[in-house]
Amino acid sequence: MKYKYKAGKKFEYEVRDFYKKQGYFIIMSAGSKGPIDVICYPIDNPTKPILNCQCKKYKDNKPNPTQEFRDLKIPGKKLWCTKKLRQVGFDIEEIL
Repeated sequence: MKYKYKAGKKFEYEVRDFYKKQGYFIIMSAGSKGPIDVICYPIDNPTKPILNCQCKKYKDNKPNPTQEFRDLKIPGKKLWCTKKLRQVGFDIEEIL
């Protein structure tokens, strides 16, 4: 269990760093227990949307967005970020 948590946390940092380089201010969820892991606020361009990211790392079957995440009523975009074990980079799906 500890390994899965560390691998997931490492992936969240990867997502954080990706959006930080794009000019976003980042807030990370403590303990990753909520429906949003990484929140990205635009600081240099107010026309950019707020990004609300749920991060999932997986081994075999790509996970689908949870209903809880789909049903969130929040400002900005909801992004489902996934990464397969040993994958370079990650996939991003906007949830409408």
